[in-house]
Amino acid sequence: MNDFRTRFSLTLLVLMFSVFLFGAFGGYVSNFEIKINLKHRHATIAANRGYVSALHTQEDDQGNIISQWRINSYQLMFGSQWIRIFETRELVVGNLEDNNHVNVENLLNEKLFARFTKIDRVGDQVYLWENYTTPTVYVGKVHGITSLSEYINSL
Repeated sequence: MNDFRTRFSLTLLVLMFSVFLFGAFGGYVSNFEIKINLKHRHATIAANRGYVSALHTQEDDQGNIISQWRINSYQLMFGSQWIRIFETRELVVGNLEDNNHVNVENLLNEKLFARFTKIDRVGDQVYLWENYTTPTVYVGKVHGITSLSEYINSL
């Protein structure tokens, strides 16, 4: 009985490690840049060799930068599921005391460890589907390889 538990635990551990390695490899080969432009908000997201750097900018009506956040994370890719494990979040421009000018989403992101996003790509158009804090889809332009299947097709 004890031998069965040991084998089962070891098999489960190897299986979980294999799944993690698959996601890590998918994240490593996904090298891209995404630009998202919304009214008063802009984001540039660059992924290279499993590492993601994002710059989120919020502007006022005159185009002046109110707040700007730099977010660094590691990525795992499982098909179109994009998982980012956050490393650092830094307020580059802005004041945390000014509630009117600091994006609430970035304040909430300070408490997150990971974020799950579904990526759908049609040509150079990308759709990012997120459920936290509310279900949202972001539309942007993408350049590069966003999935393991795109990488394999490019060989």
